[in-house]
Amino acid sequence: MLLLLFLLLSTLANSDGEGTNNSLVLKRTQRDLQNYRLVRGPCDENWFYFPPLNSCYRFFSDKRAWMAAEEFCNQLPHSGHVASVISSIHDNFISDVVGAVDESKPWAWIGLNDRSQEGNFTWIDGSLYSYRNWAQNEPNDRGHNEDCVTIHYSRMNNSSEVEETQQDPGKPDNPCDKNWFYFPTLKSCYRYFCNSRAWQDAEEFCNHLPHYAHLASVISSSHNRFISRVIDTVNSNKPEAWIGLNDICKEGTYMWIDGTDYAYRNWGKGEPNDYGHQEDCVNVNHFRDGTWNDAPCNKKIGFVCSYLLYSN
Repeated sequence: MLLLLFLLLSTLANSDGEGTNNSLVLKRTQRDLQNYRLVRGPCDENWFYFPPLNSCYRFFSDKRAWMAAEEFCNQLPHSGHVASVISSIHDNFISDVVGAVDESKPWAWIGLNDRSQEGNFTWIDGSLYSYRNWAQNEPNDRGHNEDCVTIHYSRMNNSSEVEETQQDPGKPDNPCDKNWFYFPTLKSCYRYFCNSRAWQDAEEFCNHLPHYAHLASVISSSHNRFISRVIDTVNSNKPEAWIGLNDICKEGTYMWIDGTDYAYRNWGKGEPNDYGHQEDCVNVNHFRDGTWNDAPCNKKIGFVCSYLLYSN
């Protein structure tokens, strides 16, 4: 799939100095824009103006993963977002913006996603999720791997945010060291080590690598699937592997060793259970399905290390 993006700029001021009112947006949309045409208006060159929201849009054909597209938008001079959609006319307008650059109207990212909770779709810019225009049989979370949304001829389809991460180590487009895998969403690199170590020994091993790594943390379902694939590249039998989650300091209070917020959870059935009152460290693949299990920290298994790429 082509990983493409729209951009939504921040709201422009009205002539009276006030921002656009949402109720006014709906009335103007129905009354004035039935045959809306693309115009530049007050927007920068190569951008198109949408009066109901007093905002500017541009289609970029650069291939990027969804989060990388959002970060690209954020870093533009006007600090934009991947576009949200509020109505059918707005939807058609955005489709025309794509067509102005590429008449074939290729797939393109919009800001809708359910990365935080499966099936709970939200717009990245905080817009109300009231308008829907899903294609037939969408969203379907095909392969349990689709958390972000694309648009094609004004129809929405949910797609994987991490297709760019499905690459082999050492390829020219992989910025990580040899035998490491790149996860663009976090700009970080991952590697599975099959030599068995206790949890603390594994963490110290990661720390002593050239890039000062940690046992891997996990932030989303797509991230978890990515880490499972990293393990599969070395051992397709889906062996258990340490990750950085633990409740060593206080029983039942889980923390990631690298300080990542403990928001996403993927426990196996009945876990964590602190079996025998001695399970303070967490591994992935205990049930061979990518879910998590708490285990004794002195258990010796393989592990996944990760390090962050710092851009200049």
